[in-house]
Amino acid sequence: MLGTGVLNVIFNNIFTLIIGKFFPIKELGFYYQASKQSETVNYTFVSILAGSTYNIFSHIQEQTERLSRILSEFFQKTALVIIPLQMFLIVCAENLIVSLIGEKWMPAVPYFQLLSAANIVAPLYALNINVLNARGKSRTTFIIEIIKKSMILLAIVAFFSISSKMMIAGYALAGWIAFLITMLAVKKELKRYWTVQVREILPAIGFGLVIGAITWLIGRMENNYYLLTGIQLVSAVILYVTLIRIFYKDIYFTTWKTVKKLIKKK
Repeated sequence: MLGTGVLNVIFNNIFTLIIGKFFPIKELGFYYQASKQSETVNYTFVSILAGSTYNIFSHIQEQTERLSRILSEFFQKTALVIIPLQMFLIVCAENLIVSLIGEKWMPAVPYFQLLSAANIVAPLYALNINVLNARGKSRTTFIIEIIKKSMILLAIVAFFSISSKMMIAGYALAGWIAFLITMLAVKKELKRYWTVQVREILPAIGFGLVIGAITWLIGRMENNYYLLTGIQLVSAVILYVTLIRIFYKDIYFTTWKTVKKLIKKK
């Protein structure tokens, strides 16, 4: 686990170093802004999951059936939030970037979209890694991290002469492949077939596609960036809540009761 942490620290800034050293300084600025905006969302989810789920999984590490059931619950609910959110960010990237940091940062949009694509599976990857570590399979997770980092290095070498955006695309692809590897590792450890995890995220993908399509159509309207961003955001929230209300009534009513309690306390 220490080795995994060291690898992550080294690779967290690898693109900043490479783009800053070998590419025009403007590209570094665009990448940095895109990374900062994208990581605001991703870090929140990954840090919460990394801090909470590992402790939960560790307490029930020997109860395979219960561990698998709780992982399934976390997996499904995390996917229902993060996948539609990241798809919304990808579709609305242009309006969001301009609204948040200004039109001069428009070239940062492709970087933001690629990083958001990578972040779709980052929290789900963290869940699988946590459950493997809780079962004492830290050697396995370290090997997975080595494979992931090797694929990132391969992408850098392969696309270095083409463009920095292609390197980031390779980074995103490496993240997705590593996520698939963790699914196979979890299947081996918990006898939980990868098809189960696929079925758990399919509804979230469907939600994301519907929300992405609607907000994309709204984004085609001719208007100012700020107004379009507001309309897209409100539309996405309304559509998301409606879909949850229709297909996941238990989650909807549980969340609504919690919100009402918080409002009463305020």
